[in-house]
Amino acid sequence: IYTPVQEDEIELVIKRRLFQEINESDAKRIVDEFVTYAEREGLLSGEDVIRYRERFIKSYPFQPEVIDVLYKRWGSFPTFQRTRGVLRLLSLLIYSMRDSQNPYIRLGDFDLKNDEIRTELIKHIGMEYDSIIASDITSQNAGARKVDMEMGDAYRPYRLGTVTATTIFMLSFSGGPEKGGTIKEIKLSSTHPDVPSSVIDSVLNKLKEKLFYLSDEGWFFTNQPNLNRILVTKEEGISDPIVVEQERELLKKFLSTGKPRFSTY
Repeated sequence: IYTPVQEDEIELVIKRRLFQEINESDAKRIVDEFVTYAEREGLLSGEDVIRYRERFIKSYPFQPEVIDVLYKRWGSFPTFQRTRGVLRLLSLLIYSMRDSQNPYIRLGDFDLKNDEIRTELIKHIGMEYDSIIASDITSQNAGARKVDMEMGDAYRPYRLGTVTATTIFMLSFSGGPEKGGTIKEIKLSSTHPDVPSSVIDSVLNKLKEKLFYLSDEGWFFTNQPNLNRILVTKEEGISDPIVVEQERELLKKFLSTGKPRFSTY
């Protein structure tokens, strides 16, 4: 079996195919700024700093995780054509970000509202994820968008709820047993040098409270509703007349024994 593209060549192939040119001095400056930030925030340490800088320069403008996750995790699906599939998705991603001012591209930058990007992803994991993405990430009332608004004026422009939920989604799937990510991995692909990485801890806590398909067992999405969804479903099944009747019965039970203190109707 002849493999036309080796794993250590994929970044170079992608850059050659997708970009006419990349300003290497600008790339090095941006990568250095991010690595310095990540080291200061405790997201990288020791020899990881040197290795990460080298990998980021090689993969720029994509963070290394973008290519790793697509090529190794999503690429492990039998239906996913590794090099072609990665090129197809990244070309759609670049086009969707053509007006963006972001200095580099993260996992959290995949626009799951984009029909082509979403379709390219969910055809490998199941069409039921179309409604799951809408419910938790992209719809007007999605939990991730509620978190965007709850983070306050200073952080609202960064859409941290949506970006972080998208990062988790992209880390959630593979053709093998690997799924989800650690908090440190999620932070690397979600945070921004202008934002303290500790803010992502708050975002993650809020997502746990608001998302319906974020697993109760780790940082990954599943097609099974979590406890949040189950509770909301039960609450939706209880009508106001039922609540009023229950209140009336409780009042009668506790306030009408012996000499009544209140009249109940």
